Amino acid sequence: MSSFKEAFDQHDKAILGAVGDDALLDGEPVRGKFDAPWLQPDIGTLRTGIREPIFTAQDEVLAAAKKGSEFEIDAKKYDVMNIEPDGSGVTTLVLRPK
Repeated sequence: MSSFKEAFDQHDKAILGAVGDDALLDGEPVRGKFDAPWLQPDIGTLRTGIREPIFTAQDEVLAAAKKGSEFEIDAKKYDVMNIEPDGSGVTTLVLRPK
């Protein structure tokens, strides 16, 4: 029997595999979820507090990330400003446009 975390990891991989955003981290392909403030993300009727562009993926996908890494998506380049693992197997990169 798998643990709750293992089950969640499997679901995350399946969801991101189907609908994730393709990007490059230091020239290497990664897949996750990209959010940017100019896209005005909403959760229901509640505004999220996103101010910087962020990219969220599973820990192992972003294991090579470090502050100062180059991130690219949709031909736009960013610097990784912060790396924020949430303890559940997911990490968020806080980005700054170049």
